[in-house]
Amino acid sequence: MNGRIASDHTIPWLTTYVWLLIVSWTVVISASVTWNLLNQNESMREIALSEARAYFKKDQAFRLWATSHGGVYVPSDERTPPSPYLAHVPGRDIETPSGVLLTLMNPSYALRQLNEEFTELYGVAGHITSLKPLRPQNAPDDWERAALIAFDDGEKEVTDFAEVGGEPHLRLMGLLPTEEDCLRCHANQGYQVGDVIGGVGVSVPMTHLLAVKREQAAVVVLGHGGLWFLGLLGIGLGARQISQRIRERDQAREARARFERLLSPVLAEKVVSGDLQVRLGGELYDASILFIDIREFTPMSEGAAPAAIVELLNEYFEVMVEVVFENDGTLDKFVGDEVMAVYGAPMPQPDHAPRAVRTALGMRTALAKLNESRSQRGLPTIRAGIGISSGTVVAGYMGSSKVMDYTAIGDTVNTAARLCSVAKSGEILISRATREQLDSTFEVEAREPIELKGKSQPLDIFNVTSHRTA
Repeated sequence: MNGRIASDHTIPWLTTYVWLLIVSWTVVISASVTWNLLNQNESMREIALSEARAYFKKDQAFRLWATSHGGVYVPSDERTPPSPYLAHVPGRDIETPSGVLLTLMNPSYALRQLNEEFTELYGVAGHITSLKPLRPQNAPDDWERAALIAFDDGEKEVTDFAEVGGEPHLRLMGLLPTEEDCLRCHANQGYQVGDVIGGVGVSVPMTHLLAVKREQAAVVVLGHGGLWFLGLLGIGLGARQISQRIRERDQAREARARFERLLSPVLAEKVVSGDLQVRLGGELYDASILFIDIREFTPMSEGAAPAAIVELLNEYFEVMVEVVFENDGTLDKFVGDEVMAVYGAPMPQPDHAPRAVRTALGMRTALAKLNESRSQRGLPTIRAGIGISSGTVVAGYMGSSKVMDYTAIGDTVNTAARLCSVAKSGEILISRATREQLDSTFEVEAREPIELKGKSQPLDIFNVTSHRTA
């Protein structure tokens, strides 16, 4: 048998599939990273909003408390001087019986002072403002002005992330409605109960939250990066395993196809499944070698069309190989019109000699049937001689690194070929080594020993005439 050494080959569809998996896995990981980072941003925003709303509610609660009491009187000093913007309020300044001068702090005045101290302590700035402030210093900045205008349009809360003093902050402003008690100080501004009198703004520093966010983002990115790498590793290992399985499957198919041309289906399956090893290089086997050769083939082929000769040989080889495989023989090669078969290699067969002789007898019978068919078709008949010898051979894959043949070599092979060459049409000549392995069911007759080149003694030969079956 002729075969080529298997080589690695790429699998285009698998490569495409792997790249699709890599791209899909990358998209999934990227989507997960994006989703997690967006969730972190939303969580950070919710935390900042919750914090800002808590500060706003604190300011709102304080203002409502102060408003419900109509403001509070505190000792007048440099830090808390009488407010010139409350000069229109009766009883702004009073004196206690003990002579302590007190001044009125309306809710806005008290809340402003509270926020100033709160900012110094905790860094969270608060600012009460209005589009019509009593105190000019309480005038809104651009962002606050936009928020106050939004209140007039129906909004009750305005938030935004912005820089304050070069640092990131969350700014929140809540609406301040005019209460009945507010009119004590603001009635002269034209406000009525229920009007938007202004708003309380809170500015929460985001530096600490952003630092936490960056740390969490790093954990998300690194974690997903590791997961992405493990996924790629899994895809790579899976692709490698699939590729290996595909190569093994293809090699098994190729091997089965090759061995089915060389061996019987039973032996071919044993080789492919690994139950029977066929290694590169030669191994020693105790085997029998069979040669069958067409007699007077050259005169038969003279004058015949090449296509007719090919058709004759193919028809002849088909029949002969079928008999070889029926007896679990190994087809070694075709040499012109000659067929060489091996018994006992690559699978050892203790009964290799009887198998070879039964094959020869089967070939003689099959050839008779073929000739009958050919005669009916008006075609020339085929005559052949057979030679068999048994002994030690070296069998295995032999050849170059690109093309190799499974074959057997050795003195036993040469002897079988010589016996075939001297066998007359219809004869099955065997050596003494083969004869000694046959039982009495084989009818054998001795022939005159023959001289062989390279042999010091004549070779005993025998002709097999028939085989009795039970």
